[in-house]
Amino acid sequence: MAFDPSFFSSAYRQCIGRGMSHKECVSSMPSFPSGPMASLGPEMSSAIGCVSENGGDFSKCTTELDALAGKKAEEVKSTMQQTSDFCSKAGLKLLALPIAYVGLKFIKIK
Repeated sequence: MAFDPSFFSSAYRQCIGRGMSHKECVSSMPSFPSGPMASLGPEMSSAIGCVSENGGDFSKCTTELDALAGKKAEEVKSTMQQTSDFCSKAGLKLLALPIAYVGLKFIKIK
């Protein structure tokens, strides 16, 4: 990918060729030419900035690189959240627990 010095002039000529006025063309032109790096978002720019600031040392930029890879920090779940997750996964099978509890009160195992 190389810088194209004629990007804005060709975009302006195409706009004028469509029959738009000068003001309309200037307001509709993009602020910068979009390239393959423009679609990567702020995570890419922060990772590149961190690596360039630290002289290419990737070990100092682990948070930015993890954000770029889509990794998130592990969430520590409370006991209530763990119980809630278990109950939602168990579904209707969990209804057997109260039935078994009441049933075992009346049945004596010798």
